[in-house]
Amino acid sequence: MSDVGFWCTADRGKTYFNLNSGGVRAITFLRRIKTDPVDSKTVSVTITEKDAKGTLFVVPVVASLAHWIANANAVSFISTSSINISGNVVTINFTSKYKNESGPVDGGDGYYYYDVYQSIDSGDSNGLYLHDGSGFSAITDVLRAGYCVYKATVTIQSGGTWAIPGNIPARSNATVFANWDSSSAVVVYNNMNKSLKVTGGKVVLNVAVFSNGFPLSMLGAGFYIFNKQSRQCVYNSNYTPLFLKKTIQFNGKSVNTGVVKPMVAIGSMGMGGDKDGDNYQLFNKGLKMSGSIISTGRGENTQYVYTQGFRISVPDTSFPLIVCDGAQYFD
Repeated sequence: MSDVGFWCTADRGKTYFNLNSGGVRAITFLRRIKTDPVDSKTVSVTITEKDAKGTLFVVPVVASLAHWIANANAVSFISTSSINISGNVVTINFTSKYKNESGPVDGGDGYYYYDVYQSIDSGDSNGLYLHDGSGFSAITDVLRAGYCVYKATVTIQSGGTWAIPGNIPARSNATVFANWDSSSAVVVYNNMNKSLKVTGGKVVLNVAVFSNGFPLSMLGAGFYIFNKQSRQCVYNSNYTPLFLKKTIQFNGKSVNTGVVKPMVAIGSMGMGGDKDGDNYQLFNKGLKMSGSIISTGRGENTQYVYTQGFRISVPDTSFPLIVCDGAQYFD
């Protein structure tokens, strides 16, 4: 541990983080977008909950679906081609819109889902200078300030799952950031049931769960920041904040994050399919991480469907992906 900075501990000295290392943020879950491309291939949603000093980021939950074609024993495929963010507007572009689809193959509701978060921008914290850090003392509603509420290193076998513990505060708002190092393992997060699924090989995952929407614990020891007007504790060192290193435009292709121990929000990266005569074996797509390099990979098989032999192409979703510094959470 370097002597330079403002070092804190959230676990009574087991690990330490440098609050003044740059990029420190509070994050907030704002809403889940539920939509479908019925009228247009492009859907724009204004996020009215966004703070003036907040920056949005989006985690795909259901980005691709297979649909039965009406009056035909075959399926078509609609996928999210890109997610763009401008101010408080999230624009979702699809590969096509509904034409004669009659229902999703998986028996679900046929909607596409995306979770929207914001990171609170850097700013003055009433005399406390944090290099490129959120202006914590300007936060007027502590329920909108989210931090790391759980972290663990877990080993998951290929084909295995891991669920967010049931006692996580505001579990419905929780999202999972993770770091791992494997040339083969693929990780998918199902935000509907709050669980990770691993395929492609056993993997050791460094998992950090972030949440908001609850009053912060006041344990008496540590470093505390209060808002002057509300007199609420808006940050204390019992929680590790988000350490944002950069945002990259990620499209599924292999990319070097430039971070030695990258930690990213896990979601569902869409679907793919293997042609088998007139049929396709569908599978979901997840994230791969090897060293500082991330990409998408093949997850678990889902449906086996008849397509009349038509070849399908389901592109990876292109969207801004925030990359955090896993070294601030795990040795």
